[in-house]
Amino acid sequence: MLVILAMLVQDIGETAPAVAAPSETVVVAPAVIRIDTPVELMATKEVSTADVTAGTRFKLRLNKPVIIAEGLTIPVGTWAHGEVVSATDSGGLGKSGKMSARLLYLEYGSNKIPLEGEISTKGTGAGSAGAAVIFAGVAGLFHRGNNAKIKAGEIINAFVAQDTTLVLP
Repeated sequence: MLVILAMLVQDIGETAPAVAAPSETVVVAPAVIRIDTPVELMATKEVSTADVTAGTRFKLRLNKPVIIAEGLTIPVGTWAHGEVVSATDSGGLGKSGKMSARLLYLEYGSNKIPLEGEISTKGTGAGSAGAAVIFAGVAGLFHRGNNAKIKAGEIINAFVAQDTTLVLP
């Protein structure tokens, strides 16, 4: 039976005309993420003036997928990076901490997609030194304000800073 099948295959191969492979070249347009595309991020860890100084970098994660083109999205969980621009720790007399930070980029495969966005925060405090002394007496002189914080889980909105051609992973 196998011999008959082998002979049939051999006969078909001899009589079938040769078919040339198609010589079409498929060109795929590069994926571009456009300027001002909205990006929703979430802080993964608390960033506080108690532990950071200007220049400290921190990570965030993409909270909603970003649609680039039909069938191409940047998935939730993609890492983004930010940097503390200024940080002032809380102090005595109820002085609150202050912090400002800027968003740097979204990291997608080997791509660094530049982001535009800033975060400013101020800690809560007892107010002025006078109020601290009035309400707490001499002990008010030693009352510290609260540190400024970007809380874990906080949602931060950003935008793509410039058109970026992506190298797809």
